[in-house]
Amino acid sequence: MLRALIAARAELAGLEESLSALPNPQVFIQSLALLEAQASSEIENIVTTTDELFRAETLAGREKLYVNTDFLEILRGV
Repeated sequence: MLRALIAARAELAGLEESLSALPNPQVFIQSLALLEAQASSEIENIVTTTDELFRAETLAGREKLYVNTDFLEILRGV
């Protein structure tokens, strides 16, 4: 098990290094979370296409923009 943990840590370090080269790595990370949620939902027989999923997230993101407390803090600082 220790070997598996060491290997996983090395892989995560490689991923982190690759992500640092992206202009906005959060987009990639959020995409992974959405795809994982999609796969988990299929277990509960909730099926959607990847296209529908990303379109819904785009529309929801606009609404979240106004209720996200982090975003409100940024606006107060401007």
